[in-house]
Amino acid sequence: MSYYRHSSPGGAERLGQPALIVGGTTDIISPETFRRSPEYFTGQCDVVITDGAGHWPHREASDLFHERLLAFLAGLD
Repeated sequence: MSYYRHSSPGGAERLGQPALIVGGTTDIISPETFRRSPEYFTGQCDVVITDGAGHWPHREASDLFHERLLAFLAGLD
C-alpha cells in the first residue's frame, strides 16, 4: 500500500520489473489510463484491455486472462 500512498500519476518513480497490466472497458478506470501504463515502467510492460469487463477482468474473462498471463510469463527471461 505504501507505493500507492507515495505515488501519483506522472510523479512516481519508473518501475523496472516486468509487468502485465490488465483492465476492462467498463472499469471506473478508463482504458486509456491502462494503455498509458508502460510510461511508468523502464522494463517490459504488456497491457491487456478486456472488452466488457469491469474491475475484475481476471474473473470476468478468466479464459482470456489465463491465456495472456501464460504468454506473458513464457516471454520473460
